[in-house]
Amino acid sequence: AIRLMDVSNAVIESSLLNSTAVGIYLSDCDNVTIYDVEVRDCTSWAIECYQSQDVAVVDSSISGYNGVYGQVGSRLGVLGCDIEDTVNGVSLKDIDNSTVSGNSILGCDYGVKLDTADTCDVSGNTVSGCSYGLYIVYVFNSGIDENAVSYIDHVGISIYDGSYNNTVSSNSVANCSDTGIIMDYLIRDCVVWNNTILNNTSPGLAGGLYLWG
Repeated sequence: AIRLMDVSNAVIESSLLNSTAVGIYLSDCDNVTIYDVEVRDCTSWAIECYQSQDVAVVDSSISGYNGVYGQVGSRLGVLGCDIEDTVNGVSLKDIDNSTVSGNSILGCDYGVKLDTADTCDVSGNTVSGCSYGLYIVYVFNSGIDENAVSYIDHVGISIYDGSYNNTVSSNSVANCSDTGIIMDYLIRDCVVWNNTILNNTSPGLAGGLYLWG
């Protein structure tokens, strides 16, 4: 529907995008704000960023197949959005200095997924009714703070595969059908503190917090 390539200093606002392949696609862009946009029922990603810097997705509503995807050197913020009933709510891969904050993410397969990320902030999100809440793989120098994660089919907050130097603090993780917070496989130099973990169940592991280096 909207495709920007090598564009700087642009604003996309107050738009409805419906039943297309990719709602908004950015490639090699810089300083783009996507504000008050509704994207629904796309067959791929609602918003996809490739090698784009300083992109802000703000106060927007997303539903359908997939949510927001940032990849390969992109730097973006997903702020104050409502994301519902997608496979991936927010998925960031091979990125740095990005923020996912203040979003409501409901009924997704993966609420927030970070894969190979440096210096990111995942904070103040409400993630509920998803298969997985916050799913973090090979992430470093980042904060996972003050999120409310509940009614997850599997693990509430998962941190895996060589992640290091991260802080997991002041999160609420409740009523998940597996472990509340799990940190597993070559995890080092991480701090876990001041989290509230309640009423989680697990078929084989501790229902609250599971740490394995």
